[in-house]
Amino acid sequence: AAPGVALDGEEVEGEVTWVERSPNQLRLQVQADRAALLVLSENWFPAWKATVGGVEVPVLRANHTFRAVAVPSGSSEVIFRFESSLLRWSLLLSLLCTLLLAVPLLLDLRGRMQRRRA
Repeated sequence: AAPGVALDGEEVEGEVTWVERSPNQLRLQVQADRAALLVLSENWFPAWKATVGGVEVPVLRANHTFRAVAVPSGSSEVIFRFESSLLRWSLLLSLLCTLLLAVPLLLDLRGRMQRRRA
């Protein structure tokens, strides 16, 4: 996809500082002297979302497998978040199945305890 920013091909002077790094969220502080692409050498996946300066931006594919976002000149906070609806539904289904298995076991345990008392 087109990066959504005009890149002039000149070398970019800047700095990237990791602020937060967790399995589902990355937060970076980016300083660039001109508009550029911030490329992470981590695999692209459609569930990754990003904001630059608080504005949602598309996460692009770079070099066939990496993640990239367009950043403007100046200072920007870039946040990558992993938001998978499949993961949320899988977690919900797992919790539901656990409850469906736990309820009969708890009822059986309760019945055994009542029989012992009697």
